[in-house]
Amino acid sequence: MPNSFSMAFRFPGSRTDDAVMVRLVGTLLYNEIAGLFDTNLVQKQKVIQAAAFEMFMSDYSHHVFFGLPKQGQTLEELRDLILGQIDKLKTGEFEDWLIPAVVNHLKYKQIRSFRQNKHRVAFMVNSFTLGIDYQRAIDFHDKMEKITKEDVVAFVKKHYNNNYVVAYKRQGIDNNLVRVEKPPLTPIPINRGVKSEYFKNLLKEDIENLDPVFLDFEKDIQKSEINVVGSKVPFYYIPNKKDQTFKLYYILGMGKRHSQKIPLALSYLNYLGTNRFSAADLQKEFFRLGLEYKTVCHNRRSYIILEGLESSFEEGVKLIEHMLENVQTDKEAYNELINSILKKRQDRKLSKDVILQQALYNYAVYGTESPFKDILSEEEMRQLNPEELTALIQHFKAFPVQIFYHGTKENAEAKRLISHHYKVANEEINYAAKKIFTEKEIATNRVFFVDYEQTQVEILLLT
Repeated sequence: MPNSFSMAFRFPGSRTDDAVMVRLVGTLLYNEIAGLFDTNLVQKQKVIQAAAFEMFMSDYSHHVFFGLPKQGQTLEELRDLILGQIDKLKTGEFEDWLIPAVVNHLKYKQIRSFRQNKHRVAFMVNSFTLGIDYQRAIDFHDKMEKITKEDVVAFVKKHYNNNYVVAYKRQGIDNNLVRVEKPPLTPIPINRGVKSEYFKNLLKEDIENLDPVFLDFEKDIQKSEINVVGSKVPFYYIPNKKDQTFKLYYILGMGKRHSQKIPLALSYLNYLGTNRFSAADLQKEFFRLGLEYKTVCHNRRSYIILEGLESSFEEGVKLIEHMLENVQTDKEAYNELINSILKKRQDRKLSKDVILQQALYNYAVYGTESPFKDILSEEEMRQLNPEELTALIQHFKAFPVQIFYHGTKENAEAKRLISHHYKVANEEINYAAKKIFTEKEIATNRVFFVDYEQTQVEILLLT
């Protein structure tokens, strides 16, 4: 495992008002879009990772901060960078709109998670096991809405000081480990034949069997086209009848197997600004509107995904189009991105899961030429002009693109809004040829070994 840093502050249990404040403070610092960690540390590539999470328990809770250092960065330097962002909350160095934006973001995440039974059930089980009044649990975000900037400053000043515990995870062998003698296991008597009255009554309940509902892609997905300045863009529509949120996908039929420059360009996009916004301000603008975007690159396809509150849909489309058309090259950001990629590659070499499940697996299936090794070398990335990546982003829609929308708007209205803001490329570019990797024929039994310092042995069987 790579070097890492963790620290935690202790708080009262989950039934106190502190729980609301801790969740708000944590999301102001880290929300993967526009928190202080996100914009001041990760966006500016001062660290590989900086994150925060809370663990609420009955008697006590704790607020945990975690980080991964850059190449050559000490864990103490990483700690000071994270503490520096906490200090910014103490001095009120954050925008006034950030608190209501955070509350909207948390509400949005809860709305999306409640689409699944397991998250709704987990919410109720968590409230019950922690002894939280159900109405109090429901009102959690409403209570958060009433918190002011002054409340946050006062709370952080009082509770986030030199009162944390810290753990430095360093690569290497610790010769000063304290061994604890394993105690004997106490047998637990299990009364398998005893049934409670509740269980007996539950077994008496008549339950109707559920009839499965199967998707019919021809009926459930409405297919049409968006006409934009003489161009026809395939459009796929599924109405959202559950809540006031949406998802919009720009789908490109090319991925890693077509060109390794595509995932690099999409990663680069996350650190770039435009002629109107700096990189950090662009993220803040999405977050302020209750939106977020992400880029995804798979083997055969790539995606630019916009999601958020339906009320901000049109503003989101305008912002995505502005970003794609006006993205600006940043040489320094590109160099830092290369450094981060190389550091992550080094860290992956320390992971037994990556070594076994990915590297050795690919070698066994494909041999020396495998998808795992199909990456740009350090020399190739250093020699690559970042202007080429910016141009690839700006020409994203010069390739054949499909659009998928899932939201509350009617099909025609969604198409109208998208077509009004969608920018068509001046040229059309065909997809590049896809690189094919051929699996080896396994004619005889073979065994591959990897020497890795660990207590247990892990075996992977392939046929």
